[in-house]
Amino acid sequence: MLDFDPEGIRGQLAGLDEWSIATFSAACVEFLIPSYRRFSEAEGVGDSDAVEAQLDSVWRALVNDSLNSLGLELPRSEAVMHYIPDQDEEWNDWSACAENAVTALALLLDYCATRELNLAVRIANQAYEAVDWIASSEMDVPIMDSRSARGIRESNVVQVELQRQQDSLHSLREGGFSKASMTQRLREISQESALGRLA
Repeated sequence: MLDFDPEGIRGQLAGLDEWSIATFSAACVEFLIPSYRRFSEAEGVGDSDAVEAQLDSVWRALVNDSLNSLGLELPRSEAVMHYIPDQDEEWNDWSACAENAVTALALLLDYCATRELNLAVRIANQAYEAVDWIASSEMDVPIMDSRSARGIRESNVVQVELQRQQDSLHSLREGGFSKASMTQRLREISQESALGRLA
């Protein structure tokens, strides 16, 4: 059984170059982004097109290997934080995951500007928090004890996402693809398993 290990993630990321770290991070955000659209459409609030456009701009830079100029072209993270759901007025089944999605996107913008490794770890954690919340909601746990916590960790939605993160790190570590092919491959994998993706 996989568990989220931030120090383990940090160690694996530390062995990668900045392009690979950004690609891993973007894939984590991609996994979360459809949940923001589900939230936004249900409440008639926010701007899912604008949120997705910001992520698209990061992917384009990664495909073109133009990460060095990306920090100058993207908005500051504060520019997307206002898309986070208002917990008092705009709350539905997708709100918590939508919050994770916007937070992860903001952290990705910060990473592109600063290249601080800790930001990439926090992005991976946002994806983990989202699946943990989904599993907790599905189980409707009345009291969180060690047995309940283990049940959540063992849930399919959590294990699939943790495996996706590990597979992404492995692919980036092993290489064997052009940067354009790698970004397309990891993005498609994230899209296939994404939270909130409509069949």
